[in-house]
Amino acid sequence: MESRGYKRGVTLIEMMIVISIIALLVSIALVGAEVVDRHGKEELTRGNFLLVETALADYHEFYGWYPDSVQMAKDSVSLYKVLSGVPSGVPSGVPSSRELLRNSGSSMIKMVKGHPEICDGWGTALDYRYVAGQTFPELISAGPDRTFDGMADNISSKRQ
Repeated sequence: MESRGYKRGVTLIEMMIVISIIALLVSIALVGAEVVDRHGKEELTRGNFLLVETALADYHEFYGWYPDSVQMAKDSVSLYKVLSGVPSGVPSGVPSSRELLRNSGSSMIKMVKGHPEICDGWGTALDYRYVAGQTFPELISAGPDRTFDGMADNISSKRQ
């Protein structure tokens, strides 16, 4: 009786199937990581909103009013400058607000165009909107696309 000698090894088709499965698993992992990253940045932004809202409440308690966003825009003054007490043409920050911003960590305060700004999870400066007579100011994040033109992915402190 004659025995056949089978060669041990992997065929090209088997290798391609294994590589395809590995590629599929890697793509699933990358999509999952992206979703987790976006969710983390959204939560960081909401946390930043809470810190800034606390600083704004302290400011209101100290001065009796909120910073006016129209006047701030006219004077080119950032919310960070107002709340932290950096010298400007508007009233300087409240000691508790200053301390809150100082201890907030590097995730919230970033240098934007050479000036410190209060930022969202993506590193974009928050938009501050307050017109006299409103109940409380609104903070807006540009979201993942980092632009304020489309409201679809923007995150607002009023829509929490």
